[in-house]
Amino acid sequence: MSRKKLVIKPHHIHLAGLCITGARPWFAHHNLEMADLRRGRITTETLAATGDALAQRVIDAARKEDEDGRQ
Repeated sequence: MSRKKLVIKPHHIHLAGLCITGARPWFAHHNLEMADLRRGRITTETLAATGDALAQRVIDAARKEDEDGRQ
């Protein structure tokens, strides 16, 4: 079963126990733009493609929120 693609929002970073200040260099390292995050252009697929464990935490937080019906 394939999972639906969700838009990642800045608050998902916080829900994952991470901070925006630390996310900025992480995004740059992975050639991602923080502006795209604010504009709703970063998805779970985008983050999953990094293969990074921190990205997976954010993906999990977004999916949990979606499953709980809060997004």
